[in-house]
Amino acid sequence: MVSALRSATLRDLRRDLGSISTKILTAKLRTLEEERMVVRTELLVSERQRQVEYALTERGLAFEPVFEAMEQASRRLTELDLLEAREAGAES
Repeated sequence: MVSALRSATLRDLRRDLGSISTKILTAKLRTLEEERMVVRTELLVSERQRQVEYALTERGLAFEPVFEAMEQASRRLTELDLLEAREAGAES
């Protein structure tokens, strides 16, 4: 989740993260804010509408190499799963 937070609105995060509920996402974002990993900014879009945006702080950006490595490992594992599934299908 943190790697998606370079700068995003709550709506964008909900869309990008898939099936996470608003309640859980908000709780996680509050925790990240308390840990000073993200900063929350309220933007006034119009008189009646406000938008909340979250962005990584310097502290949060420090984890970027970790998340990039995790993303690469995830891609590699997906490739291996596909390869193993093909091999299993060929053996049948």
